Amino acid sequence: MEAGRPPASPEDLADPNTSQNTGPAGKAEPDNRPDTTEPDTTASDSTVAADRQQALQDVLADIARDGIEVRSDQEADEYLNFCARMQGIAPEDMHAVTLGDLIMIRPEHATDVRILREEWIHTRQNAAGEVSAGADGGGSIVDNEIEAREMIIANRDKWAITDEEVEEMKREIAQMRETGRY
Repeated sequence: MEAGRPPASPEDLADPNTSQNTGPAGKAEPDNRPDTTEPDTTASDSTVAADRQQALQDVLADIARDGIEVRSDQEADEYLNFCARMQGIAPEDMHAVTLGDLIMIRPEHATDVRILREEWIHTRQNAAGEVSAGADGGGSIVDNEIEAREMIIANRDKWAITDEEVEEMKREIAQMRETGRY
């Protein structure tokens, strides 16, 4: 484990101090607001875009704070193509990969909050020594993929994860649990 990096646990990653929450939830609400626990479904597109932009700034700040390098250039594209071939999947299905404290991400996904957040979680898992790519393909990689998605789902509001992304991650988790493969 790298000195100064905390271990990646659900409690650590769910810590409100992990990323700044400067969105509307942090502001005082007017007294005339209805008392409800239902989500606000009337949010405008500009509010959603602003929340998503703040979430991008937050994940990039977390990445910078942790000293993680992000590459989204031709070298990253070529490496991701190689990884896809090695795993027998279509290159367009390999969006990013984490190598220790380096995130290789396709240029078209370099501002995707969900993908960046997942790869950030993987860097923390790596730093905690939680990743092992044994010769038999061991279950730890699948376990870490599931854990990362579950953490993202648990923090969906703080990290501005969309309903569609949550549903996609739930399908991915179910498939990984069923097949034992990533």
